[in-house]
Amino acid sequence: MKKKGLGAYKQQEKAGVEASDSVQLVGVLFTKLMDNLAKASHHIERKDFSNKSDRLSLSIEILLVLEQSLDFQKGGDLASNLQSLYLYCIRRLTEANASNDLAAISEVVGLLKEIQEAWNYISVPKAAIATVQ
Repeated sequence: MKKKGLGAYKQQEKAGVEASDSVQLVGVLFTKLMDNLAKASHHIERKDFSNKSDRLSLSIEILLVLEQSLDFQKGGDLASNLQSLYLYCIRRLTEANASNDLAAISEVVGLLKEIQEAWNYISVPKAAIATVQ
């Protein structure tokens, strides 16, 4: 009986670590995404269109990874809304890449900033939040 309990505990612990790793991975992806968008804007301002295209392509790839990682069974409407947002952002970044549109990049940054902040909030251990409050 003890072995079953220990096995169940280890499985639960492993699942918690995997979930924690997933949350942290999404946080890293958002950080990389925002960094690439900032650099793309900088490259447009400098008329460095080759590097701009590289940064926007990387940004689109990250958005595709985020979109493909959505869990519609667990996430329900939230996952559907995030999918719509990610696909909209991909369209806007494709337009920005074609026309060197800083406003489109700025729009995407504004839309994703709140999601990034919320994601960063949920990735902070609850004990750390309690000590801050």
